[in-house]
Amino acid sequence: MSFSSSWQRCPRCQSPLASGAVTCPSCGLALGGAVVASQQSAYYASQSGLDSASTIASPPPPPPGDYASLYPGSQPQGDFPYALPPAPSSISGPAAPLVPPTDKRPQSKRRLALVLLVMVLLLFGGGGVTAYLLLTQPKPTITVSSDYKVGTTLAGSAGTVFHISGQDFSSGATILFLLDGQPAPGAQSAQTDGTGAISSTDVTVTTDWALGNHVLTARDSKGYKTQAGVPITIAPQGQAGTPGPSGAPTDSKSFSLSVQGQITNQETGASLGSLQETLIITGQPDPKGGAVCQARDEPNAPPQTIRGNLQTDHGVFAYLETIQYACSGSYQVGKLIYIEQAISDQYTFETGETCSANTPYTAQHLEGTFSDPTDITGGTYTADQINLQCQGPTGQFALQFAAKTGDWTGSLGA
Repeated sequence: MSFSSSWQRCPRCQSPLASGAVTCPSCGLALGGAVVASQQSAYYASQSGLDSASTIASPPPPPPGDYASLYPGSQPQGDFPYALPPAPSSISGPAAPLVPPTDKRPQSKRRLALVLLVMVLLLFGGGGVTAYLLLTQPKPTITVSSDYKVGTTLAGSAGTVFHISGQDFSSGATILFLLDGQPAPGAQSAQTDGTGAISSTDVTVTTDWALGNHVLTARDSKGYKTQAGVPITIAPQGQAGTPGPSGAPTDSKSFSLSVQGQITNQETGASLGSLQETLIITGQPDPKGGAVCQARDEPNAPPQTIRGNLQTDHGVFAYLETIQYACSGSYQVGKLIYIEQAISDQYTFETGETCSANTPYTAQHLEGTFSDPTDITGGTYTADQINLQCQGPTGQFALQFAAKTGDWTGSLGA
């Protein structure tokens, strides 16, 4: 009978050891190769050698000295037996297989570790870096308000402002406002605070903002911009409820205008008196603008009577004029035009003559533009020459009233 000279076990955990092992693969115990070999040779005692031995000697005594000197780096474990276990009665055949150490961790912990590893690989791999940046980069937004709207869409016109606030930009960055992706003409930049927010900022619309529908966005100096824009519309001044130039009333506003002026004879420059009247502006929906008239111009208004004097080379002749008016005119973009026409005009003189004017003619034509939100200055006044056909005791004759000119101012009423 022969014995396997490679059989041995760990003194601590009794796991099989390969011949010459210096460390236990299961518990990590540091071993001395020479000591193990000596234990093995002493364990298998024979008078003529291992190959011819027919009996197995008694187990060897405990190793001399302390445990630490025999197995450097290890600590004895309580009453750990130092002697190797008895050899099997027959050890012929192949040596016992070495059993690799097993992972003692619970299955759930191993799965968690695997998931974490996969996440790290995805996060810091090529696509993972991109995903990480997308998740952590600023995602700015803006909020826009306006005093004007077209339906539900925010509106503005040259001279008006959009009130803009924002958040989630880069901190301490300069904000550029964009109209359809391009820098908004004339718009000043804003600055974010330490949290990446911008407080309410007024962006003024200039005449370089094209009329029509647009999208308003913003971009900071580090390249981050709003992904969702705010729809707006740019209207002509005076439309969409916006003021006209110089803050003039909006086109759709209804108001009255008190007019004062001076009238002169266009041919001679002689004064023909003062002009005092009240114009009524009736607002209409865009884009018509307002209509301009006086109360006496309404279709159902009664004829007006005017007493006057006609001065001729033969003296001064008093008369009574009976006249019917009609009007036309407009108010848009801060500019007012008023045209009053005489559609019938009769003169009756105290001396018995009667005259009829060639109608229709322009009794007055006023134009003026608001210089500020409440006043028109530098308005112009003109009136047609009036041609009369007369009948009197001495027969038929013709008369003329010279064309008129003048200037006027107007003040906004209620």
